[in-house]
Amino acid sequence: MKENNDSAALPDQVKEKKIIGFMSASGQYFQIIMKKNGVYYLKNEYTEIPNEFGLYSMKTVAELYKGLRRCLGKTVSEEAEEPSGHPNSCFYVIYEDNTRKLYRKKDDARLNVTAFTNKAATYSEWVPGTMYVSEFVTLDNLRDAVEYGEIAYDIFLQAVKHLVQDGETGISPHIHDDGSIDLDMNVQGREYSFIKIGVDGLITQAGNLVSELDYVKILKDNNVRVVRINRIKS
Repeated sequence: MKENNDSAALPDQVKEKKIIGFMSASGQYFQIIMKKNGVYYLKNEYTEIPNEFGLYSMKTVAELYKGLRRCLGKTVSEEAEEPSGHPNSCFYVIYEDNTRKLYRKKDDARLNVTAFTNKAATYSEWVPGTMYVSEFVTLDNLRDAVEYGEIAYDIFLQAVKHLVQDGETGISPHIHDDGSIDLDMNVQGREYSFIKIGVDGLITQAGNLVSELDYVKILKDNNVRVVRINRIKS
């Protein structure tokens, strides 16, 4: 008589799919993927990591990922059929088979889910550690400027202002007769030498001892000209 093998008759155990990333469901856009060997991929409206300029912090991106992973706790979020509530209170979980599942913040959640989704959607190596973002200070704008070798003065000025200005510090532009430009740092009414642009439009100084802007330094190192009229390079 053949021995009954119960274990052979059992169906294969269903394995839980591996989570590899998160993506916005509504509100501000972001996608973050965990790759191998401690490398992560992040894309939002302001940057894409990794990128060719290498000023980002992979450790910070990993922390953004881990923060979103915490949002999957049973006391924090739940599966949903469609986005609801605050635009940034919902997010997709991405699995290794490229399928997605929508989650939303519970009404009595113990964590502020929107804080974690906002951080992923607004992270930028140009303005790290803040929730402030600028449509002028983006990886796409920087790439365009480096590719064409030019950036419009008005856009450059707004970018610098957005990187520097707060309640006490501002930028005072001075356009000289020969066409050279000084963007001085204004701290409570006192001006200090900051960014200098030569007659030829090339940046000769990207900051001072207090602050040197990486965004501006990249333009300087790539010989990008700051031009006072919008024109397409022929």
